[in-house]
Amino acid sequence: MSDFDLSYALQQTLEFRQRTAERHQNDGRNYTAIALIEKLLSETPSADKLESLREAFEAYENEELLAVIDVDNPAPLNNTITGRLGSIGFTWHPAGIDEVVHGIAMEARLARKAMEDARNEAVVSDVIAAMGAETKVFPKSKVDDAFEVMMERACERDAARQRGETPPPPLSVKIG
Repeated sequence: MSDFDLSYALQQTLEFRQRTAERHQNDGRNYTAIALIEKLLSETPSADKLESLREAFEAYENEELLAVIDVDNPAPLNNTITGRLGSIGFTWHPAGIDEVVHGIAMEARLARKAMEDARNEAVVSDVIAAMGAETKVFPKSKVDDAFEVMMERACERDAARQRGETPPPPLSVKIG
């Protein structure tokens, strides 16, 4: 995310809205979104908001390095930002570019917190218990073995995709 370019992301969102407006000419929300995004593109974010965004992305990236990344899915923050920008003019009507920068920084902070919580044994146990399930403790060696098998399968899936082949199904690993 350190190479995140807000202008580019907004421009991509604008172009999507313009294409969508051509296909759905009776939906005025697209025209509202186009006008709002064009206004936002003409503005310059304040230095303190950009610094806050940089710090939020840096914290997210540091947390991401510690997290187990799901190689079959793109980074969740990218999807969140795309969704957030796509909501401009529909469910989100930011007053200016600083509000957009602030909103994206908040999304990065929330994503970092979610990754942090996912590694917190007490939080995970509480979530599992709330779903009516129970947790079971396994020796680290068994968990490591299962992780290795899952990573090998993920690499196989990625290699198959790169060769243009249908990847094998995801692997479920039973521990114990």
